[in-house]
Amino acid sequence: MPKKKFLYNAFGLNISSEFFLPELSSGRKPVDIKIISKPLSSREVFQKSPHFRDHSFNSKNPNRVFLHWKNEASLLVRDGKEIWVDPDRKGSPKVLRLVLLGAALSIILEQRGYLVLHGSAVASKKGAIAFLGASGEGKSTTVALFHARGYPLLTDNALALDPKKGFQVIPAFPQIKLWPDAARFLKVSLREAPLVEPGSKKRSILKRKSFFKKNAPLRKIYVLKESPKVQIRSLDPRQAFVELLRCSYGIERHSTKKLGASHFTQCARLSSKVPVVLLKRGKKLADLPALIQAVERDLL
Repeated sequence: MPKKKFLYNAFGLNISSEFFLPELSSGRKPVDIKIISKPLSSREVFQKSPHFRDHSFNSKNPNRVFLHWKNEASLLVRDGKEIWVDPDRKGSPKVLRLVLLGAALSIILEQRGYLVLHGSAVASKKGAIAFLGASGEGKSTTVALFHARGYPLLTDNALALDPKKGFQVIPAFPQIKLWPDAARFLKVSLREAPLVEPGSKKRSILKRKSFFKKNAPLRKIYVLKESPKVQIRSLDPRQAFVELLRCSYGIERHSTKKLGASHFTQCARLSSKVPVVLLKRGKKLADLPALIQAVERDLL
């Protein structure tokens, strides 16, 4: 019996998937990407990543990238068109979705020539506003704050840019992941917000009605850093380049010579084309109103 296939859309690409991905919007044919359930026998080729305890990767060929999540799944991302998935029988569907919608799709986008950064973004009348930072630096909370103020959501956590179109922001999918205390502070309902994964208190919040579905020109990039008070400081192109590299999505994969060279070139071009500034912010939720006021003044 043929396996059931779901049609989705993410990052402007139509996806045919044998796995249920409720975070995504509906898609249509023709299909750009296929997500297929397929046994993988190449576990011995996985290299242990120094950046993570529980998964490995192998990217000697940038068009054939293997991923392995311990006790969850093995994947092969190939040619910007397919993701082969070999799930562990005891694995969690929620964790698998995190892997597919995070690491696997980011690799697909890179294989298709996009620049992918660890960031979130909202749309404004004059273009997209992006926030970059490592995990825990407040990207999701910041983008949720702007969304609550009326800015449509473009992406949370994976910022995909099209170098061929002046680094336009590609809309991802209508999900924001928030901790309960941040959601309560922003008055976001958790009634229909499932846990992101087992063992985590973070919630998956869908914003289908307020999701910006078109590419948006990139207006400005704010790099988040912890500080006692809110402060915005300009970065010169060299400093901006360093921050863009630091905030690259899956930077450990860019040791591959071909992919790494392309990624560095894209970051260098972006740092000289779009304003990149440092946004220092406090960790307390009470500091959020001062943050949005500072950014809105900076954008005037």
